[in-house]
Amino acid sequence: MNITDFELRLQQLRSRLHRYCACMTGSAVDGEDVLQESLIKALRAHAEGTVVENFEGHPPPAGRGWRRSLRLEKAGHSSRSSGGPHPASAAGKHGHKLDLVNKLKLAGSKSIGLYFTRYAEETKWRFDFGAVEGRPAMLVFDSGGAMDIPSHFALLEWQEDHIATIRDFLFAPYMMEATHWVRLPRG
Repeated sequence: MNITDFELRLQQLRSRLHRYCACMTGSAVDGEDVLQESLIKALRAHAEGTVVENFEGHPPPAGRGWRRSLRLEKAGHSSRSSGGPHPASAAGKHGHKLDLVNKLKLAGSKSIGLYFTRYAEETKWRFDFGAVEGRPAMLVFDSGGAMDIPSHFALLEWQEDHIATIRDFLFAPYMMEATHWVRLPRG
């Protein structure tokens, strides 16, 4: 299978794979992290010559080691790193960060300022404060419809009195299928 067909097949399965990863981790957000790492590994394996014709026929990873690894990562003890801090805990030490999931990553106040400017100029969305899986979030609703269910969300990580990290799921609409969210009361 050529790389274009391989990437297309991964894209077609992405929503389903995300639901599976979210179920295994117990979190839609953590499931997205596992999914992204898995897709990177799949693309690397394909580039190295591994052939997978039947995507549905491969069994999921099994065993206590895999599940233990997920629990450790969720607790902030990543088995991926070489003993350094978990990426989320290191974000504040290195300035502002933006992860526009499935699109791009930016760092630095100037780059992220453009992000806020574009959101402020956009008229097709309305916003509300909320929590996604217990994490502070900006809920984004389509301006033309009822504000019943967000179209997407952005997770916000704070450090002292400013936002240190933003993870915006605009380009991951399948996240809303498996995400537990609530609106925070205004007051």
